[in-house]
Amino acid sequence: MKKILQFIIDSALILWLGGIFFFGAIMAPSVFQVMSIMDGGATLAGFIIAQALYGMHSMALICGVVILLVSTWLHKKLFRTEHLLVLAMLALTCFSQFNITPKIESIRYSVKRMDQLAATDERKIEFDKLHKMSTATEGVVFLLGLAIVWVRSAKDE
Repeated sequence: MKKILQFIIDSALILWLGGIFFFGAIMAPSVFQVMSIMDGGATLAGFIIAQALYGMHSMALICGVVILLVSTWLHKKLFRTEHLLVLAMLALTCFSQFNITPKIESIRYSVKRMDQLAATDERKIEFDKLHKMSTATEGVVFLLGLAIVWVRSAKDE
């Protein structure tokens, strides 16, 4: 039973980290590259990425809850380093999904074509700031996840 529970924890962590890596390193750049050949493609790519980000965050929240529940059951204690890291990852994911992303989407929906905004436009400046914040947040979540992998692998020695 212990091996099955550890497998569930590892699988949820792999899905979460793999989703972040795939989204940032492969999916988002690919969508923008392919869509850039179309007139207005960057705007459409932004809508595709926003939908995928929602899915990624939903999956992350499920994975985080699964990790916490199964790990607490397995180890019979709530306060563990891994749990604190997962809670931080969940908090950042929620912050991104429910704070940063709606602001980005509000700007995106208020502008017909983001790629035609001047660099000095307040909406473009705010959008770029929020995009950097979103990217940084996902990066921190990924690094915290790697820290969990490190903690878990150090315990196996």
